[in-house]
Amino acid sequence: MEQSTNHFKYAALKPFANEIRLLILEPCSKTGSHTAVHCSLQNSCLDDPNGPSYEALSYVWGDASITEPILLQGQPFRVTRALWTALRYLRLEDRRRTIWVDAICINQEDVQEREEHVGRMSEVYKNALRGLLWM
Repeated sequence: MEQSTNHFKYAALKPFANEIRLLILEPCSKTGSHTAVHCSLQNSCLDDPNGPSYEALSYVWGDASITEPILLQGQPFRVTRALWTALRYLRLEDRRRTIWVDAICINQEDVQEREEHVGRMSEVYKNALRGLLWM
């Protein structure tokens, strides 16, 4: 992914709190399937039994040089075309969908954060309501 084109300011994760970010995917009617993908992020603690339910998305990143824009907290954010396609099809018509997706939920420009999350990925998937696979 062309990270240099994303200037999104991530909210910090609490140190030592086992926090992750979750993507809130806004609904879109099937007739509006060509509309922009709107989403936001929310921090959540993996250790909180009352935390939000979420799905974890596993997908093929595809060609990192081919990107499409989504709106993340109202700001343009570029993702691979494969992820953009997945998000467009995974939107629900009548409600938000909460998903963990590595390319957005992890600040890819923060090397330390990326390394910490790699060690946490099995826990992220284990705590998910279900895993989603997009190929």
